[in-house]
Amino acid sequence: MDKQFLEDVKSGLTASPKSLSSKYFYDEAGDKLF
Repeated sequence: MDKQFLEDVKSGLTASPKSLSSKYFYDEAGDKLF
């Protein structure tokens, strides 16, 4: 897996509140909308 992805997931899921970047759910155009 991509090292940046793993770091983002680890930091996002250990944060309070938990979060994940929208760039992992949408393409580039969709990410700009959200």
